[in-house]
Amino acid sequence: MLLKIVSSLLFLNLILTPLIANAVIVLQVKDNKAVLDNEDEDVEVGQIFYALSNNKKRTGNFITVTAVKGGKSIAILTRGRVYPKQLLEAKTTQNSSEDNSAELEDLENTDISSPIKVFRTNSNRVSLLLNFMSNSMTAKESDGVPPTPQVEDVLMKGISLGVTATIDYPVKPWFEFRGTVGYEPFVASGTSGITGCDNATSRDCRVNIGYLAGGGYGRFNVYTRKQILTWVGFGVTGRFPATKVSTALRTNDLNLTSSYGFAVGADYFISNKNFIPFSIEQHYFFKSDTVQANFLSIRVGYGLAY
Repeated sequence: MLLKIVSSLLFLNLILTPLIANAVIVLQVKDNKAVLDNEDEDVEVGQIFYALSNNKKRTGNFITVTAVKGGKSIAILTRGRVYPKQLLEAKTTQNSSEDNSAELEDLENTDISSPIKVFRTNSNRVSLLLNFMSNSMTAKESDGVPPTPQVEDVLMKGISLGVTATIDYPVKPWFEFRGTVGYEPFVASGTSGITGCDNATSRDCRVNIGYLAGGGYGRFNVYTRKQILTWVGFGVTGRFPATKVSTALRTNDLNLTSSYGFAVGADYFISNKNFIPFSIEQHYFFKSDTVQANFLSIRVGYGLAY
């Protein structure tokens, strides 16, 4: 009987050990900082720990250790939240080359009510952006005079202001998906050398199209340092003309269209959750036989990480 009890205990130990290996307990949480109990585990600065649910599964929230001394450590909340008495599981072990001696000396006397700066550069983010757009269009115009109508490629340029909302979803630390929706008007004007605009009655060529736009981007993060996240991206946008006034184009021909674009930008965090997004983007409408159009957009606004 004793042998059976000992065997059962050994079996339970083998089953339970993997569940608690590389795990620590949250002692206290305040703002963006947590104190951990790692008495039975080897914890290193820079190590990442995932929060576990009641059934010992990772929740997707994680923290990063910034200082270790004895059986306790300090960590910053990197994504989501953790709670007192919650179990954490180590992701990987990462050695830090930085000198953390000052933080280690202060660990025992740390006031948990004093927050530290941490920026959610790898969290989901939403933004509201103003678009300053420099538009350019070349349209083929004809005066319609028989037997051989004159034809001219008329260049039109203009400036417009739009607004766009975005959501950024991290897929990998270096790659994110961006979704966009907004109002992006295209406004341009020019003068024709022939009477080819407004049904061949005017030399004044204009276009003013209010596009409702929605698209998707691939964002590649190229540099992250403290509160700055820089990126480059490529995307495609569908555009529906909600309003359309034009002497250069026939309004009946203005239907759903699309464009592709290249972008470079940065998110500058002013606090843990709040940031200022900025980007410069070059967009090209897909060409037709009679029209070529593109625009350069400078976007700046306000963003929130969650």
